[in-house]
Amino acid sequence: MMPKSVIVLMLLLLISVMGIGVYMYRTGTAMYCSLHLFHAENSPLRFVTPGWGQGPFRGERWERWMGHDLSRWWLRNVRFEAVRILEPSRPVNIAGWG
Repeated sequence: MMPKSVIVLMLLLLISVMGIGVYMYRTGTAMYCSLHLFHAENSPLRFVTPGWGQGPFRGERWERWMGHDLSRWWLRNVRFEAVRILEPSRPVNIAGWG
């Protein structure tokens, strides 16, 4: 049988690992579900990242793209149609096809 100190140490280690995992998940993968002004300005022809501290990821690797037009990485020469949701409080189903 294992000593109590080993069992306590293993439980503390497990709780610590789970706490670190939850922290990394919440801070590293947080995505905003609300509509900001910079979202309304983006289209398939022009896509600009949000300002400092407003992007979905934190850190210099994401922040270096702030204010840059990333549309060259976007699909080109593809027709698109602007969609306006008149009643945002109602559920919306969006389907795409290629």
